[in-house]
Amino acid sequence: MSKPSAEGRKLNVSGAGENGLIALLAYLVLSGWLFWPYLHQFTRYDLAYALNPVAAAWGVYFLGRRWINSWAASALSGAAYGFGPFALGFSIYHPLAGVIYAMIPWLFLPSVYWGRASSPGTARLVLRALFSALPFAAVFFIFWSTAQPWAGPYFLMPKTSPMDINNFMELFFPLYKVGSKVIFSVYHVPLIMALMGIFVMASFQRVVILIPFAVGLALSFMDPILQVSPVVWEAFPLLLLSVLSGLGFQSMLYAGRADAKWIVGCAVISGVLAAFFGGLSLHPLTGRQFDLTAMLYAVTTAALMIVYYMAKTQKRFPWGKWIVLVGVSLLDLLLSCRYFIEAIF
Repeated sequence: MSKPSAEGRKLNVSGAGENGLIALLAYLVLSGWLFWPYLHQFTRYDLAYALNPVAAAWGVYFLGRRWINSWAASALSGAAYGFGPFALGFSIYHPLAGVIYAMIPWLFLPSVYWGRASSPGTARLVLRALFSALPFAAVFFIFWSTAQPWAGPYFLMPKTSPMDINNFMELFFPLYKVGSKVIFSVYHVPLIMALMGIFVMASFQRVVILIPFAVGLALSFMDPILQVSPVVWEAFPLLLLSVLSGLGFQSMLYAGRADAKWIVGCAVISGVLAAFFGGLSLHPLTGRQFDLTAMLYAVTTAALMIVYYMAKTQKRFPWGKWIVLVGVSLLDLLLSCRYFIEAIF
């Protein structure tokens, strides 16, 4: 990729802890804005609905900092997971069910950061493999233990049927069937950014990183094992998708002439989706979600074309791409989150 933008260079010299506290504050403000109108409805454990997204987003923020230098990219990737359709969809289950998806990013931190400064070797590889099993072990233990008579028993969520190929359609339509099920998707802008992230990861050719997330995806297609609902395993591929969205965001910030073709590719895909859902919205029986989805894909397409122009012409406006990308990401996040919460509560 090309030389980092001014925003990226500045954040590289900032303390990770200080930036993490700013991210936490941003997530708390976002959660407060979303859930404040419904706090009077909450009972004893219902406050977890508002706190779980914050914890999940903050965990992804620290996880993404392993590969992402830009603070904005890391913060938005955290929001894509913690406040995405999958996370907010857990509001239809027991309040404590959301603790499971919130803890998964934190449990991946040891495998990502252990031995980071040491040279590669067999011992480090084995330890990282063991640490990668932590999230799986924790999920199995929580579901097994809470189902025991001495623990209640508590059934945090129903044993729903496993995923099938039709669930992948939800990736492109994150506002579909809100309130009736957990949606296997991130929002519109993070999805397009994740495509850029896939292009970047493909150039790195680090397939080993994908193994735990591929295992989680495979488990989501299986019947419940040890009391675990297949829905929970969807968190693993969506966690990867969220980190990839941050990586794609950063790549667009740093993109130069040589990288402009990838931005065009993402813009074309976004434009096709905008046209498709725009056509569906014209049907008299379709609802507001089609209009909102088409609009957000269209705005994303326009933003990417502006970023493409800046990358292609190398205009001397280092904060230009940052303003455009952050602006369209926040618009998507705020409108989609509000739509979700209003539909659920």
